[in-house]
Amino acid sequence: MEKLLDQFDALNACLVKSGILTEVDVEIELHRQRFERMCRSSCWLPDHDATLCRAFHLGGFCGSVLSFLGRDILGLSLACTDALTKFHTPACFVLGGLVQGEAASSIMQFNPREQTWSVSPNKMPFRAFAHTAVVLNGRIYACGVGVEELAGRVMTFDPQVDHKRAWKVLTGSRGPHFSRSHPAATVLKGKLYLCGGRGVGTEEGRAFNVVERLDPKGSGTWEQLSPMEESRICAACAPFAAQVLVCGGHSGGDPWYHSIKDSAELYDPASEKWAPAPSMLARREAHCAAIVGTRVYVCGGWGGESFPHALSLVEFLGPPSTEWHATAPMNHPRGGVKSVVIGRKVFVFGGVAMHPHFSSGHPCLLKCVEQFHPESCSWKTDVPMPIGVWALACTLVCA
Repeated sequence: MEKLLDQFDALNACLVKSGILTEVDVEIELHRQRFERMCRSSCWLPDHDATLCRAFHLGGFCGSVLSFLGRDILGLSLACTDALTKFHTPACFVLGGLVQGEAASSIMQFNPREQTWSVSPNKMPFRAFAHTAVVLNGRIYACGVGVEELAGRVMTFDPQVDHKRAWKVLTGSRGPHFSRSHPAATVLKGKLYLCGGRGVGTEEGRAFNVVERLDPKGSGTWEQLSPMEESRICAACAPFAAQVLVCGGHSGGDPWYHSIKDSAELYDPASEKWAPAPSMLARREAHCAAIVGTRVYVCGGWGGESFPHALSLVEFLGPPSTEWHATAPMNHPRGGVKSVVIGRKVFVFGGVAMHPHFSSGHPCLLKCVEQFHPESCSWKTDVPMPIGVWALACTLVCA
């Protein structure tokens, strides 16, 4: 270790002396890397770009004070981490879904620190199911929401500002070009990617391969990207290796479950092209995908050919392998699920064990929440939700 430090000091001195770097450049990069490591292991803010932004705002102020006092800026990282952890509490929002066959407008909130659930008295101004939600720059974006007049639209609100849940619909130039339900969405480098889905209105029932991107800090309008190689309804989406990974889903048809997919594909923003990714171990749709470190975990969903059955199978893709591998299964098979990552743990919410199309009466809704620990490859049951729901949307924000 001492030899490595000496080599680092010598290299640093040479780079500074040659004018390639300055001492400040090195300190800033070390500071940034510490915060990125903290982001990957933290449970209190999933939007890494926003985390770094807040950290540097706080760091810049504290850095000025500490520099005035003669303190080393490299000692600032731990202080900022402690301060940000104290002042930012994560909250998981579960939005809408299907309850006893009816689309819901409810908002349930889970506090992972206190291990408590609450049902907000302020409901969404629309009923929604088979939608998806992400957080971008502190705002919740619900994509493919609603039934009736809002079918397939994108809605947004800021949970830290809009205390009465004042949702805004993105329309006109600020709305996506295609109205759709059952889409997949994720955030990569501060931009929202909306992939596939099922057409509504004049495109009713059509399986989409269209992909759109929203950059709120740029033009604020949706940009249509290269289409996916396959049309996908009820797929899962996650950022992976600086690209957008979309996996599974189905392409419609009659019966639809004959077209459930195990295929996956990757979008590279640099080349603006899609490329095939390794196929999953199981065909699945209405599943969830979660990124932990450098691995993406796919959980649950419905698979099968003769008729869809709920899956407990969990698989992951990531280093050191370039193929999917099975890991510990969930305790409860479930489809129509969603997930969030809190403190390097995957939380899976909602779902049903039997597809409602193949069950008599109302399906048995799962209230139980399961928590996956990648380090130990184990699952545990967490505090159950107040209301059993499936085809829901959920996301994690910093309250």
